[in-house]
Amino acid sequence: MEVAAGGTLADYVPFYYAPRSPMLAAIWYGNVPEYEGSQEEIVHLVGSVDQMAEPGRFVVVNRHPVNPLAEQFDDFAALDDLDWPLMKAKYWRDTDEDGDRKYRRQAEFLVHRRVPIEAVILVGAMTRAVADRAAAMLAGMANPPPVIVRGGWYYS
Repeated sequence: MEVAAGGTLADYVPFYYAPRSPMLAAIWYGNVPEYEGSQEEIVHLVGSVDQMAEPGRFVVVNRHPVNPLAEQFDDFAALDDLDWPLMKAKYWRDTDEDGDRKYRRQAEFLVHRRVPIEAVILVGAMTRAVADRAAAMLAGMANPPPVIVRGGWYYS
């Protein structure tokens, strides 16, 4: 799949717009056989889109990127048109009234090739043990982002 800012989907670092991401759900439900770990081992990297991407090096996708209805934008203004109430919802499965919820919740912010570590403003972990490991890994940075425990960002 070609991406608006250039290259293919594999050339981009994907970010969801909210915790309890669709990919984390897939891991929780055992639908990612290539991944042998648990969701507990995964941390959330929270960043600012302003710091993550330079003009021409990002794409806003309004639903799952491979969905035929997905639209790609290279303008931060496209963020205003995302389904923000759905992004904040704890449950986002499709309903009889709205059969596109799942795909819209899979909207992504794609950054071409790399994200500077300085763009990460917060790290969230499921448990204190993982938060402590993450903090230890970041300890050598001049200004490491805070690492917090946020069990509600995960599935249980």
